Amino acid sequence: MSEKRHRRKDETWTSKELSAALHGSKDKRDKTKRSENIDFSDNRRSERKSSRKSDSRVEEETARGNRKSSGTERKSHDEKGEHHESRRDAKSENHRRRDRDDGRDDERRREKRKEGKEIREESGRDEKRHHRREEGRDRRHDEDDKRRDRGKDHRDKEERRSRRKTENEVDHRERKHKDRVHDEKRDRRSARNEEDYDVERQRKKEEKRRRREEEEKVAEKERRHHKRDRDDRDGRYKKRSENEKESSSKRKDSEQKKRHPKPVLTPEDDYNYDDEEFEDYEDDFEDDASEKDSAAGGGNPEVDDVIRAIQRENERISSARTLSAKSDTYTSSTPTEADSVSSARVMSTNINFSSSRQHSTNYKARKKMIMRRNDLLTLIQLDVMTFDLFDLPPVTEYNFYIKNFGGQNARQVSTQCNDDALEVDTQTDETEVVEKWTQHPQDGASATGGSSQDQGANNALNFLSMMRDSSLQFGKFMSYASNIIESSFMEATVWRGNKSDERSVLSCCDSCIKFNTNFSYLQGRHILHATFGDGLMAISFSPSQLVSTRIDQKGLITVWKASNTEQPDKILVCDALPITTCFLPKNNHLLFAGANDGSVLVYNLMEASSMHQCIEIERGKVTALRSPTYSTANVSDVHASPVICLCSAGNQNSNQIFSLEESAKLCVWIVVDILSDVDDDVNLVPHGRVKLVKSLKLDVTSSRSSSELGSRATCALCPDSDIFYVGYETGHVISWTRDRKLKTYRSHGAGAATFLSVSALNTSLILTSYADGSLALFDVKQEYPVMTWSLDGGSLLFCDWSNCRSSVFFALDSTNQFHVWDLMASDSAPVVSDKFQEKTSRFCVDVSTDQSTSLMVTYDSCAFEVHRLSSHFTDSVSSNEAEQMTSLVTSFS
Repeated sequence: MSEKRHRRKDETWTSKELSAALHGSKDKRDKTKRSENIDFSDNRRSERKSSRKSDSRVEEETARGNRKSSGTERKSHDEKGEHHESRRDAKSENHRRRDRDDGRDDERRREKRKEGKEIREESGRDEKRHHRREEGRDRRHDEDDKRRDRGKDHRDKEERRSRRKTENEVDHRERKHKDRVHDEKRDRRSARNEEDYDVERQRKKEEKRRRREEEEKVAEKERRHHKRDRDDRDGRYKKRSENEKESSSKRKDSEQKKRHPKPVLTPEDDYNYDDEEFEDYEDDFEDDASEKDSAAGGGNPEVDDVIRAIQRENERISSARTLSAKSDTYTSSTPTEADSVSSARVMSTNINFSSSRQHSTNYKARKKMIMRRNDLLTLIQLDVMTFDLFDLPPVTEYNFYIKNFGGQNARQVSTQCNDDALEVDTQTDETEVVEKWTQHPQDGASATGGSSQDQGANNALNFLSMMRDSSLQFGKFMSYASNIIESSFMEATVWRGNKSDERSVLSCCDSCIKFNTNFSYLQGRHILHATFGDGLMAISFSPSQLVSTRIDQKGLITVWKASNTEQPDKILVCDALPITTCFLPKNNHLLFAGANDGSVLVYNLMEASSMHQCIEIERGKVTALRSPTYSTANVSDVHASPVICLCSAGNQNSNQIFSLEESAKLCVWIVVDILSDVDDDVNLVPHGRVKLVKSLKLDVTSSRSSSELGSRATCALCPDSDIFYVGYETGHVISWTRDRKLKTYRSHGAGAATFLSVSALNTSLILTSYADGSLALFDVKQEYPVMTWSLDGGSLLFCDWSNCRSSVFFALDSTNQFHVWDLMASDSAPVVSDKFQEKTSRFCVDVSTDQSTSLMVTYDSCAFEVHRLSSHFTDSVSSNEAEQMTSLVTSFS
């Protein structure tokens, strides 16, 4: 391949060579053309010359003939008569000869012209043929260049394709290897998790027994080893005492040798020194060292142990040195008879058996430890934990500037520039002040009073000053006061007694209020969700099945007041399906809705009707169709599936809400009031005054497997702003905190969790209803339910606590049965079970007051009612009912 590529490269022309070749061929073509033109012009010139010569020759012959004829005429002038016949014949013959010559000349000229034309045509054809040949050659060169370029591009593409294919194969192999490793780890983990508990416990017992036996064996070996060391140490002490006696005699001999030295022996004496003398000499040194060590120890046991260890090390070194000296002496001797005699002597060595035994013991113990490590490596799986050891906030722009500016020869100083000392013109006249008193709520007919001066003028001035100085506080006060007045009005006028037409169908309720829903824009719809609080009710409807107008294609939310049963107070429009709704506890003029497209909508009920579309949906009545003030449809990284739960996060004073989607992803939103008229948020309508800011996003199933929890969440609640409870289709309830702490609450049933409710009077109790018809009461500190009830009817749809008593709660099943529990009266079954006549979709409790309990019940026919619970279930049986409830739950746990 490389040779072909090089050959193709050598055959290619550079741009300079190609231009030179083209210019050369053009010059050659021009030269050939000029030469052909010159030849053609020469031919024509020669033809003209020959024609002129032939013409002149013809004229000469004609003139010669004429002269001959004239001479003949003169000669025969006298003989005119006689020779008239012959002259006429000669004249006619001359004419014929002239005509014949003229014809011959014309024919010759025509042939020459024809030959010239053929020559010109031939030269033109040659020139055209040459041009075609040059054009074909140029075209072939261009085609060759294009072919070479295409080949080069094709080769480059093939190389890039092969390179990409190789990289893709490598990436595929790496991904496949990673997947295989991940699958193996997961299989090992699942295999470990699926091991039987009894087998694991038996294995642990066997392992503990084997470990205890090994430890006993090691302890027994250590005891034997210590005993052997003691015996060796006692033997060495005895030997040392014996050697002390011998050392004294040896010293005397050595002194005598010094006094009477032996003569120096030559190498011919063949004298071999005995190795025992060197061993005795080392023993002398050991004795001296032992005496010094004993004198330095002073009877201290720790010092004695150290001395004994040093002595054992010296013995080992001396024995090794003696063996090396003997080996050197043996190898350096020559094979003579004297050497053979001296080598036959007995060689004495010191062998340290205790160190060898210790070495073998250590080796066996190390071998057992390695075997145990290999066995434990197959059972132990370490997890990777990540911790943030250091967290440093970013440097502000001012600190960064000061850091770059430097701290040397610089100091930060602040001073008063006196720019805020502005002169303002004031009135020097004395201000008139009038003192007034006020009381809220009023005591009697009048709520304010004061002096007898101009009451109207003072009231107007006070009202204007209050509106100018503290308009925001005045607005909040008016909103709060209007809510109190409206609630009092509802208590005083709505519940007028138990009349026959307002008698409740529930035996546990005293009376009920029916609301008029017979409107054309509500026909063909069904209720999706209902919310009740502070005398306001929000009912969300699906799009109408009877599509006649444009409003029938959209979802609706109607806001009702408890004091007006004839028509809704507000009508809200939603392009999507409003699955869930809720009010903000401290601002009931804000309504939030969760849609099936994953968006969260905010409706400001205090906005003017002029900001929304007003149409005539009923005959003779114009109604404002309110659009959402803010929508999270264009906010990134939020819900991707339908929002199934939307509720306030925390207590009554919280300004946060949370939303939960089906895939168990939870978002926390902060409600923000906008003070200015300009905001760059594209999700906010013009002149909108409220929006949502995402504070937190949690994925509850991120640390739990889908087989354990299921793939779909069903319900949720947030009694505290720091903890969330989420129910799943498998029946489990997960508690999730902001610091990522998880806890699972498990039930004994197999149905999905349909609703969660927490007691407002005791936040440690959670009530959960299930699709299999069971009801469970959980304590937040325990994993399993404290109490469980099973109903023979259908599945439970909703459950809720009473807002007045901590021992009373309610439940609604799929057979339209409404159950009431009173744990102070009976803890085994509901005390009241009533059945609705119509198909019931849901119910909810008004938690805005703790004096009475109001239940809102919705039906599939788009009708809804508000029932007032009887005093038997709202009045506490004792002053310490909460304590009794706590002790009851504790006794069951």
